[in-house]
Amino acid sequence: MPKLYWDTIEKGEQVAPITKPAVTRVQIAKFAGASQDWSPLHLDDDFAKGAGYGGVFAHGAIALSFATEAVSRWLENGRILAVTGKFRKLVWPGDILRMTGMVADRYESNGEARVDVDVWAENQNHDSVMQGTVTCVLWRNDKDEKKAKSPWPPVSAQTVKERRTAKPVPKNEADAAKVREAAAAAERAKLEARAAATKPAKAKPAPAAAPVRPAPAPAPAPTTPAPAPAKPAAPSKPAAKTTPPKPAPVAKAAAKKPAKAEAKAAKKPAPKAAKKPAASAGKKAVAKKPAPKAKPAKGKKR
Repeated sequence: MPKLYWDTIEKGEQVAPITKPAVTRVQIAKFAGASQDWSPLHLDDDFAKGAGYGGVFAHGAIALSFATEAVSRWLENGRILAVTGKFRKLVWPGDILRMTGMVADRYESNGEARVDVDVWAENQNHDSVMQGTVTCVLWRNDKDEKKAKSPWPPVSAQTVKERRTAKPVPKNEADAAKVREAAAAAERAKLEARAAATKPAKAKPAPAAAPVRPAPAPAPAPTTPAPAPAKPAAPSKPAAKTTPPKPAPVAKAAAKKPAKAEAKAAKKPAPKAAKKPAASAGKKAVAKKPAPKAKPAKGKKR
């Protein structure tokens, strides 16, 4: 076949198909040794029937290996970098598989010229048993191939590092199922994260203000007990009538006038106790009109 170069290859270019002879039990056993997948489902008829299958069946990766062989024949001067595939249907002993493919993408990565080739395999009934992708590294053109000292296009150190840290290819169908489940879970997580990011963010309620505590009331100043209300003074009894001492018989004429004044004062009612106590009024009255001095009595001559 003619050599292929990245500058001249185009998307949609077909891979030359190949058809393999019918799959045999011996071929399945050899593939088990090559892949180190010793599952009794591929080697023991009784075990496979007990598990619900009609008998042993081929490894899912056997169809992918046939498709990789088809790509390597089509791309003689290229390098196969990575292979991935999905297994659609079981391959039984006696199935005749036909592999083909098509260039799906051409791009550059890590300074390398790459192409992705979609591949698939069909059995004699035209049922798809496998679909996958083969990533290849090509020469850019014939000049680069002639300048190089290697017959194969170079691979960058970054690509080697990526391939070393890549996840291992599952060895059997059970491992492949686990890988698919993990990939599906990761995809669901991504979709949920995107959906959460597109939702409008809910406004968070403003935090409640802390209750303002009232300032402590100042301690009340010590108060002196109010004085007990004064009891109303009991009304004083009217002053007793005082009779002035009788003047000596000698001074009768001089004592008549003060006696009359005192009699008039005694006839007047005593003033109210609330305004002017009677006792004090009596004193004032006495103070205003002092009793006249008694004239000394004329003594009789002896």
